[in-house]
Amino acid sequence: MSTFNRTYRAPKFFLCVHTTDEYHIELEKSQNRFSHYSFLIEGGGTLHVLDNGNFEKYTPIGVKELIDVSRTINCNVVGETLKNTKLINFNSWHKTDRWNGRMLSTGSIKSAKNYSCVIVFDGSCKLNGKDIAEMEYADLKQFKEYEIIISDNSSVAFFELI
Repeated sequence: MSTFNRTYRAPKFFLCVHTTDEYHIELEKSQNRFSHYSFLIEGGGTLHVLDNGNFEKYTPIGVKELIDVSRTINCNVVGETLKNTKLINFNSWHKTDRWNGRMLSTGSIKSAKNYSCVIVFDGSCKLNGKDIAEMEYADLKQFKEYEIIISDNSSVAFFELI
């Protein structure tokens, strides 16, 4: 069984959270695919991408790893999970948007881009002293430097619209 838990909507992006039980297969048609990045909270599986009439096996992603899947936006995909899995997809409202994304560690962050944000996928963090909880995000101001403290066992990502 697969559950599409919920969608978190923001003006520039949206997050889709999927959970599955042990073995599950799910299809996403190209017209519904807006995912730029995937982040695996727990579990595992494989993404099979139908590109130009041929299936390509996307390397399975590791737990707590952010993977760029933007090349699959205009492809049909089949997701196959082998155990209980929780996956978060970072999606753009426009398929032609381009994003940079990476995981963060405690330190400082600054962006020269017109739009950037920090998203807490798992756990929590402090951004310039303000608490950011799981599945919350904070927009960043262009050229402003932010101090970030990431709680133990937390997963926080940084995204820039380029």
